[in-house]
This record gives sequence, structure tokens and C-alpha cells, in this order.
Amino acid sequence: MLGQDWCRHLEREHLEVAVAHQRKVIISVDTDEPEAVSGIAARLGAIGLEVDDILETLSTITGTCDEAAVSSLQAVPGVVGVETQRTYQLPPPDEPQ
Repeated sequence: MLGQDWCRHLEREHLEVAVAHQRKVIISVDTDEPEAVSGIAARLGAIGLEVDDILETLSTITGTCDEAAVSSLQAVPGVVGVETQRTYQLPPPDEPQ
């Protein structure tokens, strides 16, 4: 019989793997009408983007999606660019270089 600690460990490990495959993205859209950005955001949401923010005046949408869905976001009409957030991890200060 597995203990509760082991089950919690497996749940946490599964969550970390799921989060590791998620990417924060910034999407640039091309539209003459700022109100149309919301419609594009809805189409992006339908294919897997979890929309965090819609910046209509900047024609920009931010959100999170599965790593595999990043390329399909580019195919949505009105989308002109998809950038993934880059993260960097510095080594601990006491670790030799």
C-alpha cells in the first residue's frame, strides 16, 4: 500500500511535468480595428491558448499554451507573430563556475 507522502510526490511530479510543457506566449496581431483583437483572442482560445491578457490598443495578446500548440497559433488569421517567453536559471552563488 502506498503512503500518502508517496502519492503527493507523484501528484507534484506530474504537475511539474505538465507545467514544463506549457509556454507563456506574446502574440502580435494585425488589425485596423482594436476591437477585432478580442475576436482573434477567442479563436486562439479555441485552439488551446489560455488567454491571460488582451491589449487591444497594442494589438497584442498574452497567454499560456501547450508547447505543441505554439506553431498552430501562428496559423490563425490576423496573427503576425508568436514569441515564447524565455527563462534563464543562474546557478546558486556558492556553486563553482
